[in-house]
Amino acid sequence: MSDARRHLLWLALVLVLATGLRLVRLEQRPLWYDEAFSLLLAARPPDALLAATLGEGVAAAEEHPPLYYLLLHRWMIWFGDTPATARALSALAGVVTVGLLYLLGRLLWDERAGLAAALVGAISPFAVYYSQEARMYALLGMALLAASYCFAWGWRRGGVWPWAGFALAGALALYTHNLAGLFVLALDLWLAWQWFGRRRRPRWRAIVAAHVVLLALYTPWLTVLPRQIGKLADAYWLSQPGLSAVVQSVFVFHFAADNQGLPAWLLPFALSFGLSILVLVLLEFARRDERATAPIDALPAREYVGVLAFGPVVLAFLISLVRPIFVMRAFLPAALIYYLLVGRFFVAGRPPRLIRAVVASGSAAVVVASLAFHYQYGAFPRAPFAAVAAHLDAAAAPGDAIVHSNKLSYLPLHYLRPDLPQAFLADPPGSESDTLSPETQAILGIAETVELDQAVGEAPRVWLIVYDRALAAARRAGLTRHPDVAWLADRYERRTDHRFGDLMVLEFAGPVEAGP
Repeated sequence: MSDARRHLLWLALVLVLATGLRLVRLEQRPLWYDEAFSLLLAARPPDALLAATLGEGVAAAEEHPPLYYLLLHRWMIWFGDTPATARALSALAGVVTVGLLYLLGRLLWDERAGLAAALVGAISPFAVYYSQEARMYALLGMALLAASYCFAWGWRRGGVWPWAGFALAGALALYTHNLAGLFVLALDLWLAWQWFGRRRRPRWRAIVAAHVVLLALYTPWLTVLPRQIGKLADAYWLSQPGLSAVVQSVFVFHFAADNQGLPAWLLPFALSFGLSILVLVLLEFARRDERATAPIDALPAREYVGVLAFGPVVLAFLISLVRPIFVMRAFLPAALIYYLLVGRFFVAGRPPRLIRAVVASGSAAVVVASLAFHYQYGAFPRAPFAAVAAHLDAAAAPGDAIVHSNKLSYLPLHYLRPDLPQAFLADPPGSESDTLSPETQAILGIAETVELDQAVGEAPRVWLIVYDRALAAARRAGLTRHPDVAWLADRYERRTDHRFGDLMVLEFAGPVEAGP
């Protein structure tokens, strides 16, 4: 078999692996708040969808541009609106991204580096997680990988098409997530250093022209961008990153996802192997032989990849010291590009093969354990909402009040069962969870209830749905009971408690019996 056919066979196997890992339990994976928000918003007409994205509300929930929601809207019309079909859009983007990793690795180095990078991207828990999520991050990764490939292609080989591809893919990324601008900024700062510091100015006319086209494509959104960035910077749940953000980055880039922790027993192994890979890759990255032997106008591959892998994260960290914008999941494209360095290290690094084999085998074991944990994960903020709905169908009666203590449980259950009469309590004003504005609620066709007594009314029976961690937080705060539980217990008899993962369904019925 020729080398070309062998490489194509290996690529096909990697793509099959990537597809399989992204389809595992796609239907069974519990829905959660962010995904339910995506599905509810994408189900609205395009004009309402845009209104939610462009809303003036200070606490508007959607701080992202509209491209993903518009694509998801059309996707759900074609293929259906179940969580699995909606997630399939991200799975498709994730598989395409693995192919782009191969193409970029082959362009920058060789076939082996491309295949290794594609394999790392195929099995990465971070990449798999967001390829199974009905959110925009897999699309963001695909768009920025495409832009990175087109830029390197244009620098290396010239021509109109790669630069047109860079401008189009870059604009699509910016219309997918506002923090995509950090990748463009990191690239441009590096270009400025190349041109003015090193006096390297290859194809500068084409690069400038591509940036002009990208800016022209993005110009319609520039009037909205300051307000969108303001929404992100004012998000109550964002805080200034510190050492914990650095440690979390090591976990997430290598073996985890930012919205789903690892089991405690796996943490030492994940941290040790993650740090080992990072240190070895950085040592490899620091080699100067590539720059010493490359022609003056050649694209320095390791340096180019390193800037795109680390530059956006460093920029976000520095900016967040003034105004917090550090969102780990938005750095999925940086992690994907980092996998190029990881793949290159494992196939052509300086350390002996034995050391690379030990690190690779140990890391592979951690990846397997992490993915196994990921596929079975059903804890906060996820829950088996279908089982909750079935329980309420069987136990609740007309006239009962079904009240969620928080929108985090309400939105998924409302999406799965819009016919089930439910209410949710408003977040404390100014709290880190107060992110769903009245304007956005109106577009989604929902409305919060300010007080528990308004939600209960004269109902003879109340079903309170609350996360167990909220009950535990009340106990840690020195309260004997959660405030909502205490209010209901003063007026009703507490009948039954049902646990669904981390979610509790508490039944209150009848008046409290008077004492003797």
